[in-house]
Amino acid sequence: MPLNGDTPVYTENEFTEWVTVTVSGSVERDGEFYLDGLFHYDDKQKYAKTLFINGAWAFKRQSVEEQFPDYSDDHFYRFTHWVDADSWERLGFQFLDADATDLEGVFTVEVANTPYYGRPEAGGR
Repeated sequence: MPLNGDTPVYTENEFTEWVTVTVSGSVERDGEFYLDGLFHYDDKQKYAKTLFINGAWAFKRQSVEEQFPDYSDDHFYRFTHWVDADSWERLGFQFLDADATDLEGVFTVEVANTPYYGRPEAGGR
């Protein structure tokens, strides 16, 4: 899916309860890393509010404590995400960054209904 797309890109399938989300891809400016799905170039220790799921910042709805991934040089992140247990829903993903309106980039998102608990570096990828 593109950076700063006008509308979310929705999954074909519907999900409920815990799902595993895998995000990859990055955007460069003048040949240098600028941002990926979770981090900005200027502060790799702090996350960016770039990834939105169903219109809300992904980690505002994130329900696993201490689970935000650390910065990764390969720009590959995996985390679990809670979807309403009372219904099945398609997930809509957007990557939005007002400071990167002049840049283009593409991200890949994979969703699995089998939850992956823990950090990718601890359990393999």
